[in-house]
Amino acid sequence: MREFCVNSVLDELKSRLDEKHMLRIHGYSSMFENMGFTFNEPTTIEKIEKFMLETNFILPPDYKNFLLMHNGVSFFTYEYGDSFSFYPLEKLIDLHQLIVNAFHSEYIKTHCFPIGYVTDMGPILIDYSKTSDYGRESVLLLGID
Repeated sequence: MREFCVNSVLDELKSRLDEKHMLRIHGYSSMFENMGFTFNEPTTIEKIEKFMLETNFILPPDYKNFLLMHNGVSFFTYEYGDSFSFYPLEKLIDLHQLIVNAFHSEYIKTHCFPIGYVTDMGPILIDYSKTSDYGRESVLLLGID
């Protein structure tokens, strides 16, 4: 049995995609639909270390490994966009500024940064104040009221 980790999950998903990076799924209307998946090229450990040095954001080990595998992805893309996505490293600083300007919570402004977005739900955040070498990081999904 394979160990559960981000890499094995993404590898399994990619093995099921056709040559156009599409997967036929059972949609909301009981119809089968083709959905796309976009996997960006990986980033480098040097860029990750530079990002962490410049921002003081602490990236959890699993997230670093994800960026080294794919520097951003879009899942279940269709004609109106995608269902959810994880951002490339280069967009995190600008998107963090949007979070700072948009949210009233001082905790979110000072301890979290966005790593993705779920359509009709909101941003996916990492609470980097809880990230440690012991693997106790927090990933938050903020719903839209």
